[in-house]
Amino acid sequence: MLKKSLSQHLLKEKNILKKMLSRTDITKEDTVIEIGAGTGELTNLLKEVAGQIYAVEIDRTFSPYLDEIAKNSNVKIIYGDFLKLDIAAFAAQRNVKIIGNIPYKITGPILFKIFNNLNHVESAYLTLQREVAERITAKPKSKSFGALSVISQVLANTKIEFLLPPELFVPPPKVDSAFVSFIFKESSRRIPPDFFTFVKNCFRQKRKLLFNSLKHSYSLYAIQSLFERAGLEKSVRAEEIPPEKFLDMFELIREME
Repeated sequence: MLKKSLSQHLLKEKNILKKMLSRTDITKEDTVIEIGAGTGELTNLLKEVAGQIYAVEIDRTFSPYLDEIAKNSNVKIIYGDFLKLDIAAFAAQRNVKIIGNIPYKITGPILFKIFNNLNHVESAYLTLQREVAERITAKPKSKSFGALSVISQVLANTKIEFLLPPELFVPPPKVDSAFVSFIFKESSRRIPPDFFTFVKNCFRQKRKLLFNSLKHSYSLYAIQSLFERAGLEKSVRAEEIPPEKFLDMFELIREME
């Protein structure tokens, strides 16, 4: 019995799962963490293409399926919450790759759990709500462009690999879904978590002028200096600025604090 409280929507169509794996760069050399293994359809396919798989599942009612898959194989089942997982513990010899059909109601916490562990994560491949996927990959000046777009694109090369209609899931969600790839940039490992806070501050009032949004978090002197040194017009809005520019802005304002 699926638990509504866990936002469970299982993806069982084997051809779709194979298509997902074909869009990844997972090989026998890789350690893979699977988020939300469910009844193990994707886990079973991962056995054939990955080196070591850690399948994370919070719901123990799936144990009859998962324990059978793990027998005498390269799969280890971890019954627990991915958000509490020590990712570094699985990356002793090499960085991990992450894949999963994640619960949509905790998409944000899962993404930032990954973003905060980029010293140990090489890439991620996630099934997300289509609306969130479009925000992640949105371009400046578009309706969907925001803090999540900037953070995701500064950290990774992001791409919507393909869309997934509700009828592919059990039970069908009320929204369309998308399979999204994140190939994390080498430079992302040097970006401190404070950058996330800075970007969120820039979009505090998304449709307002950037200058006014920053007033809540920085001194008037720091903001004026930032605009002068970054060559920003006072009339600019955060949604008009390319993602990489935010990194330059962050470095400048950090110097003034």
